[in-house]
Amino acid sequence: MKLKNISVLLIFLFVFSYVGLAQEDDEEIQMFSVENTRGLKTNLHDFGTIEKNSTPEYKIEIKAQKHKLLISDVYMSKGVSILLLKKIIRPGKKGIVVVKVHPEYMKKGKFVKKIHITTKKKDLNGNIITVKKTYSIKGEIVK
Repeated sequence: MKLKNISVLLIFLFVFSYVGLAQEDDEEIQMFSVENTRGLKTNLHDFGTIEKNSTPEYKIEIKAQKHKLLISDVYMSKGVSILLLKKIIRPGKKGIVVVKVHPEYMKKGKFVKKIHITTKKKDLNGNIITVKKTYSIKGEIVK
């Protein structure tokens, strides 16, 4: 009888340990927030029509959940600039990456550009976890 109870207890502990690890992975998925949505529901921003003499911008919000988050690398395409307001984001805080389109360096017509953001953090065991997210922006340059 005691062996059966111990077996049930071990299975119970295993299940809760697994759920705890799954929540750690969930945090990574929900790390980025775009247009006030949580997670990666939206990874494309449409600027619509852009005049040659304007410089529209768009903000990508990054939130550190339980651990300090380091934005280690940001890659952008030609005609796009990035302003990183915080390189290190403390737990529970938010950082913003401002994306600006510079139509003077782009051809007239429709465009699609990619932005890659790489973050690093340490998990509970001290392992470094690297996550790379890709966002797309699109629009049309006129005049």
